[in-house]
Amino acid sequence: MDIRIIAATNKNLKKLVLDGKFREDLFYRLNVIKIQVPPLRKRRDDIPYLADHFLIKYARQNNKDLRGISNDTIEILKRYSFPGNVRELKNIIEKAVVLSNETKIDVIDLPKELLSLYRSSERRESNYNVDSSKLMNALQSITISNNDGSSKPWCSRLKAIAIEIIHEFLVNTNGRWFFPRDFAGFLNNHSKSACISNNTIVRYLKILKINHICEHNKKNANRSGYKLSKIFIKDN
Repeated sequence: MDIRIIAATNKNLKKLVLDGKFREDLFYRLNVIKIQVPPLRKRRDDIPYLADHFLIKYARQNNKDLRGISNDTIEILKRYSFPGNVRELKNIIEKAVVLSNETKIDVIDLPKELLSLYRSSERRESNYNVDSSKLMNALQSITISNNDGSSKPWCSRLKAIAIEIIHEFLVNTNGRWFFPRDFAGFLNNHSKSACISNNTIVRYLKILKINHICEHNKKNANRSGYKLSKIFIKDN
């Protein structure tokens, strides 16, 4: 018989032998050529290459015309800790390939835990290039009764939400595309009122669009997004 045994572990076998939790004779039978492979989180530069490899593999298997992964998506993957190591990255890319209807994997194709990482990183970024005072004035003009006392036509559920919270969300987007569910989640996390549905948020975003506060992207009906109008973005 010609046999080669390859064994892998994420445990310290030497310590387990000393603790009496792993057989010493088996340890010395296995410990001939030892290869130390660092976890994916310690070799983040490999992530783009591995992601591309899995993309090509699963695109071919699923007959998908996928031509790459967006830069934002790669950056989020490189920030993630990958507790499931390379296998977790493989599963993420495979799922994205199967569910995507685009020609490129984008941030929205990532799992929820990575999307939350993306949004939290956006909130940490500087919003120096947003004209905050101009935006606040514009929001107040459409959500608060004007000088003659007449009410503005906006959703009653949102009246319980402070204008500063809506302002904070739009400033934090920093000119990036966002989706109604992102807006709804942010408002629900910061409001003591009842849960606000995506449909309510879409109606509200339409009001914002009418007033040129948000621009609407209708390129893909299933991924309809909004972003802050350029008139509120300062020139660097």
